Order: sequence, then C-alpha cells, then structure tokens
Amino acid sequence: MGSGGIDIISKLNKAARLFKFGRQVGFYDALPLARWVARNGHKLQFRSRGDVYLADSNLLLAKGHPLIPVVLNNVDLMDDLHRISNVNFSLNGNDLIANAGKIRAIVNNSCDIKTLHEMFVVQLYNFQLPGDLVFIDVGMNIGLASLFFHSMHEGYSYGFELIPDTFAAAEANLDLNVKVSMKHTSYPFGLLNCDSEFTLAVNPDDTVGNSLFHRAQQSDCQSDVAVRVKDAAVAVEEIYSKHPDSTFVLKLDAEGSEYEILDRLFEKDLLSRISLLLLELHPRDDRNPESIRSQLRSTNFCWNESIVPSNGCGLLYAYHRAGKGWLKSKSNGKAATCEN
Repeated sequence: MGSGGIDIISKLNKAARLFKFGRQVGFYDALPLARWVARNGHKLQFRSRGDVYLADSNLLLAKGHPLIPVVLNNVDLMDDLHRISNVNFSLNGNDLIANAGKIRAIVNNSCDIKTLHEMFVVQLYNFQLPGDLVFIDVGMNIGLASLFFHSMHEGYSYGFELIPDTFAAAEANLDLNVKVSMKHTSYPFGLLNCDSEFTLAVNPDDTVGNSLFHRAQQSDCQSDVAVRVKDAAVAVEEIYSKHPDSTFVLKLDAEGSEYEILDRLFEKDLLSRISLLLLELHPRDDRNPESIRSQLRSTNFCWNESIVPSNGCGLLYAYHRAGKGWLKSKSNGKAATCEN
C-alpha cells in the first residue's frame, strides 16, 4: 500500500478514535481534549469492546466503569502527573488511586485530579524552611496539601475541613498513608471568627468550591448540609501550645472565609507566629483584600501575590521577615521576595 493509502487509514483511525472519545465524554468537551489524543494517541487506547486503557499507568477501565468519563476528561493532567512527577494511577474497585512516591490518594473526580496536579506538578506549596515544622491546613479538602507536605518534610500537620463528606474523603486518604496519619490531626469543622453552625447548599462534584460566602456551582446532586465553624484564634492557639518551639506554616484556602480568619488571628496577635502563609484570595463584595495586606504589613511580613484580573482570585505567599523560608513553586519559578 502506498503512503497515500496509509495516510488515509491513519486519518480514519483518528476520526474513529475521536468519535469514541466524544461518546465517552460528550462531544462538547471532546474537541479540545481530542487534540491531546491526536498527539498522544499511543498513550490512550479504546479497546474494541469498549474498554479504555491508559498505557503509562497500565490502567485498564472496563466498559461501563464509572470513572471512564473522569479519566477521559483529565487524561492530559494525568499524563503530566506521570511524565513530570512520576505519579502512577491504579484502580481499587470504583476508586482511582494516585501513587506519588510514598504518598497514595483517592482522586475520583476532576476537582481532585486538578488539585493533585497543582500539588505535584505545579507544586504550589513547595517551600523550604528550617526547624521543626507544623503545617496548618485550613480548607483541607480531601487532604492533598497535607499529604504533599509530608512527602517533602518531616513534621506535624493539622487539617480543618468544613464539608462532612469532603472531610470523610480526607480521612480515607489519610488512612491510605499510615505513617502520615500518625503525624496528622483532622478536625471536622471550618474556622471563622466565632463558633457557629450553618446550612450550606453543597455540590459534591465541586469539592474545592463549596463555601460559606459563595454560592455552590449548580448541580443535580446538590443538597443542604449542616456545617460547623470554630473560633480560629482558639483552634490555632491550641496548636501553638502543643508545639511551643516549632515553625508554623499556615495554608489558608477557605473560599472567602480567609478575611474573618485572618481578622481573628490578627486581633489576638497570633498571625505573627506564622513563618509562612500560603493564602488563596477570593473576592467578596463586602471585603477588600487590602485589609489583609495591611495586616501583613503590620505584622512584619513580605509577600508575593498573583491575582487573576478577570475574577479577582489569586495566590498570596507571605513569609515573616524574621523567618528564613522561601517558595519553590513552579508557578513563579523563583524564591519569594519582598515587593511591598
């Protein structure tokens, strides 16, 4: 057969692959992802009977497996995780397990895989600090930031998660990592400026977006859930008392609650005990991020920040001038410096 015939067959095979791909994930989502398939088709195979095979992780999903849409929608991120950070994937029944060196985690939806990518590829929370470290994870989600911390450092961690089902997922991930669980304590509540209880409309498919201050993304599975918050000052001061000579890192991704939390820590003079603050900023009509910057200036912090103009969200990495920490996030490619 001539080269022209081979080229036609190749194009027909790609078209057939795209059609199968579209049937799996929906044709609206298929086109941009199909570009990845066209370049990396050898890594993703559609078997004749409807099975899906991801070659790099030797991951085979039988026809009808509930995780097929998740894998197909995130195959590019999973490829990055394997290629850049040597993360492999396996199945345990209906759970997708990420194996990242000595760390294992269940990642069963797109939010989980995106967060895993942020931890192990982008390395948003990769830092270096001397001393005995304590990592305070506010907005623990399914526990990936705490697990990443323990993959890089010795020390202890404490996690706070507002949403009960998300807290249960974090506990399941910690159960997979026995050595980590021995140095980690989880709390099934969020932090705020006081003790209180709320009812939230929770979207189980958007584990990173459920918030006290922002409406959850609409979902057919959305339900009202009772949640609890505790006084941030009381919770953090208790951790300080357990580790009087340690170096503290506060990761704060509280979907809009960061203003009240930092207000309370600032009010009680607890913010200055933090050596490194890893903060995700969220816009709110009733609050101005400048209040946070003012608190950081007053407590002798330097920081870098990166804000997305279109939505006002962003990351702020702040370190205390008395400390010696620096970030190694691949998102900025350099150590944090004073810009304020």
